[in-house]
Amino acid sequence: NAPYAREKYEKDAILSLISGKRVFGGQTDDAVTEDYYKSEELLLSNALITAESAVNIIQREIKDTVCGKNFLVLGYGRIGKALCRILRAMGGSAAAAARRPESLTQARIDGIEPLEYGRIAERAEEFDVVINTVPERIFGKSEIEKTREDCILAELASPPYGIDLECAEKLGRRALLLPGLPGKVMPKAAAEAIKETIYNMMEGK
Repeated sequence: NAPYAREKYEKDAILSLISGKRVFGGQTDDAVTEDYYKSEELLLSNALITAESAVNIIQREIKDTVCGKNFLVLGYGRIGKALCRILRAMGGSAAAAARRPESLTQARIDGIEPLEYGRIAERAEEFDVVINTVPERIFGKSEIEKTREDCILAELASPPYGIDLECAEKLGRRALLLPGLPGKVMPKAAAEAIKETIYNMMEGK
């Protein structure tokens, strides 16, 4: 990514100049680079940054505090866990919807209300905000129709998205598409996380 370069340099040309050196990259070719995005350390850091950024944006959208609000988090992976912890710490109520029984059990152990996917529609009207972290369709027309008109839907995952954003728009719900939050909202923190991960990889940690 060199938008001001006078010439275009292909990947192979660049790699030929650094042959024999250790090359670090994110989501790149494993044959020539060491992928720091496969590091659990970085994935956890990014999950925290993503969760904090999402909560910040949602607060601005609702123009109110998290305290006293009811949140539904779709997915209980790294980002889902970070979201639930932050929301609870700020006085909000969080339920976590997940498909796998072990994820539901982990949510229960963590003090988070577990919710099976099949029960989302019947509970949808209870929530002020629904936040999706899963890149597969979970929250479609039948679920969106059951939400209150003032409910905010926030999409953090990549396509095909967990929330049917087109349907949400047709039904008059506020839907926020929030991809790539670490680099967009907290670039310094995101860069620091990558730097620390690379340093630890270099030191063999």
